[in-house]
Amino acid sequence: MAQMQDEALQAIVHAEITAASGTTGDELTISRAQAMDYYLSKKFGNELEGFSQVVSSDVQDTIESIMPDLMEVFASGDNFVNFKPRRPNDEMFARQATDYVNYIWYEDNNGFINLHDAFKDALLQKTGIWKVVWDDSQVINNMKLADVTSERAEMYLNDPQIEIIESTEIMEGRDALLETTDGRLWDLTLRRVDDDGRCKVMVIPPENFLISRRQPTLDDAPFTAHREKYTVSELILQGHDEELVKSLPSDDEHIYNEEYQARFDQDEAWPDEDRHLDPTMREVWVHECYLLVDYDGDGVAEMRQVTVAGGQYVILSNEPVEEHPFAYITPIKMPHKFYGRSIADLVMEIQAIKSTVWRQLLDNMYRVNNARTAYHDGLVSLDDLNSMKPGQNVRTKGPPSELMMPMTTQSLGQYAYPLLEYLDTIRETRTGQTRHNQGLQADSLNKTAAGMNMLLGRGQRRVMMIARLFAEIGLRPAYMKTLRCVIRHQQKTRVIRLRDEWVQIDPAEWDIEMDVMVQAGLGHGTQEQRAMQTRGIMEVQKEIAAAQGGLDGPIITWDKIHAVFKEFVHQVGYRQHERFMDDPVNAKPQQPRPDPEMMKMQAEEERKRMMAQAEEERKRMVAQADDERKRMGMFLEHQRKMQEMGLKDARERAAGDMKAATDFSKLDTERNVAAAKVAIQKDAAEVAFNGNGVTGG
Repeated sequence: MAQMQDEALQAIVHAEITAASGTTGDELTISRAQAMDYYLSKKFGNELEGFSQVVSSDVQDTIESIMPDLMEVFASGDNFVNFKPRRPNDEMFARQATDYVNYIWYEDNNGFINLHDAFKDALLQKTGIWKVVWDDSQVINNMKLADVTSERAEMYLNDPQIEIIESTEIMEGRDALLETTDGRLWDLTLRRVDDDGRCKVMVIPPENFLISRRQPTLDDAPFTAHREKYTVSELILQGHDEELVKSLPSDDEHIYNEEYQARFDQDEAWPDEDRHLDPTMREVWVHECYLLVDYDGDGVAEMRQVTVAGGQYVILSNEPVEEHPFAYITPIKMPHKFYGRSIADLVMEIQAIKSTVWRQLLDNMYRVNNARTAYHDGLVSLDDLNSMKPGQNVRTKGPPSELMMPMTTQSLGQYAYPLLEYLDTIRETRTGQTRHNQGLQADSLNKTAAGMNMLLGRGQRRVMMIARLFAEIGLRPAYMKTLRCVIRHQQKTRVIRLRDEWVQIDPAEWDIEMDVMVQAGLGHGTQEQRAMQTRGIMEVQKEIAAAQGGLDGPIITWDKIHAVFKEFVHQVGYRQHERFMDDPVNAKPQQPRPDPEMMKMQAEEERKRMMAQAEEERKRMVAQADDERKRMGMFLEHQRKMQEMGLKDARERAAGDMKAATDFSKLDTERNVAAAKVAIQKDAAEVAFNGNGVTGG
């Protein structure tokens, strides 16, 4: 068979949208709009002027009393949904997937608000809808930079995500020029385009979600759709044909939807008309449809995403997909039926009856306090009678008892108050939310501890049941869709901060069919009671660890201690247990603990070895001391001998010195005598010479 024509596909989509549950005017839409009116305590429309028009707020009170308990279950801790590996050696990937998917829900998206809005939609309007999609729309940021150096400008020029729209070269008049290498600066206008893509989790208003009628589950539905208003500019940024988008007419049909009007009629003028003068800001209704259709003509219907816009359902895009992106929750699940019941469905009847009784009681009190009076016309001053001034006298033309008679109204309080109490009891039975767990009552202090715990336990079990349903039918598939979304679409390794460490995430290596385990809605009691119970488990673990001689088994090990401690930290209100204890899985492996008997034998051997070493050391020290004494004695003997030899040498040196001095003195005397003789001989020779000379002359 040939491929289906676009006209035929457009007709199929139009028919599916028209026949789907949630369209304008159907019973589901009307009932959900009524629930919104009851939540907002709007008037019923049967009020009479001059009579009480009070409206009870039971729907709002009940839903708002359940919301904190639900948010405490899902938002006070982390990782209430965990991925489990299906193959050996995938434990690390499963832990990464758990951390990353929780990061996507709480960091990339506003997880708290997404949970809050979906929970309230479900409690009030039967279903809360999440949509998990890959958002690869471009994020464009324009910026102006001044005094940019040539090196940095070249870096911007080479960045594929940056486009230089305008550049101005500066070569004088700037102080920053003195710090450049080439004497040039640039003023730049840049456009940065980020297109990495992110997994986007959003909550869809119930009136904007469509599904085939009479479907047992969401995954069984052959048609689902999300309708939303987009501006022409947004559609062009999403990549749709600009000329086609600008030609789409505006469609105001869906603003007349009963749920839409109930949600916004107190906040906005009606009708909600498009008043934008800028044509790019004109709004167009778009249906993003997921349907099973045999588009390729092979005889087998496959899932396709077909996006249509405007009242004529013009096709903007058409492509095959693996699955629809929706996950839903309902607080009271009906077997074999997509739509369950809301808490508002259980309480609206009670609110209507209580409002009626309340109004009649107030009207009765007005009549009791302001009783009418029958009077004789013409004989009683009407002005005095109608005056409400305290102490006002009433003038009459005869005895007052004969001219006036009060018309007594019987009080209904003795019947109305027990009826109101009975209605509250019915509401508590239907919802599990008692006055004692909605707020402190004066008589609650007189209840026994066991009775109060029983009352609180009943309501908490109802909330835990709702939480378990939310986790199993809603959050579990939503987390699976988030995992499959990043595995199919994330093409780059991403670096994120987990537990105060930077971690690289590459989902391409993960198993797309990992098992999912939910941990929400388990246990009983308040968060404080569960924390006390966990402390009791920790005490039992402590006793077992002492009995088995440590934390290496066989009953209690470090991972069991870590699991209970992690649970305790979450129950006392902390999200990151890593701040207080490291995961033993990531700890360095420890040496196996030796056998106690072996340790005893080793200790005994070590003791003997140390005693032998001590004895050897004692002997060595004794021998060393003896040697030292001997060396000291020999040294002292040597010193004595040296001293004796020194004294002898000193005497000999002294005697030698005296002999040498004597010899020197003797030689000196002899030298002096010889010199004297020579002098005498010289004098005698001179005398003889001189005498000879005289005789010769």
